[in-house]
Amino acid sequence: MIQYRFREEGGHSFKAKAKSDAQIIGEELMRIRQKYGDLRPAHVVAEAKDPKNPLHRNLEWIDSDAAHAHRLVQARSLIRSIVTIEAPGREIPTFVSIKSESKGQRYEPIGAVLRSVGLRKQMLKQAETDLVAFQRRYNLFKEVVKAAEKPLEVVRGLLGDELHTD
Repeated sequence: MIQYRFREEGGHSFKAKAKSDAQIIGEELMRIRQKYGDLRPAHVVAEAKDPKNPLHRNLEWIDSDAAHAHRLVQARSLIRSIVTIEAPGREIPTFVSIKSESKGQRYEPIGAVLRSVGLRKQMLKQAETDLVAFQRRYNLFKEVVKAAEKPLEVVRGLLGDELHTD
């Protein structure tokens, strides 16, 4: 029997995760994939509508709460969609996501991040986390993992430099 567990990294969250059994969820997702021939979020929602389905409690069924959560997803997409044109053909994100224990996730202008040692450090820590997650995700492709080693080394070097500038 295949064993399932929740990922440790990535901060994946969903309703009632703490009360959920990854084994049951994994098996149900595989059942849904088998039923439909592939696995799509729309299939999961369709199956989870049944209150007896083990995934039901993991989705938000109160429409006002679900609508608010959807608007937050839309707002994140809106924020990420804006770029600053530095020169013809050269665009950079205007805002970047910054995560910290004290303030949680928020967006800051890239210029402010580059000028602040503290914000740079937070962004570099996130880059390190993202690169490690990338390596874990593609660990079956050794050449891809190896290609990510150099960027990870650079980020860790920059983090080391940042730690010494405080």
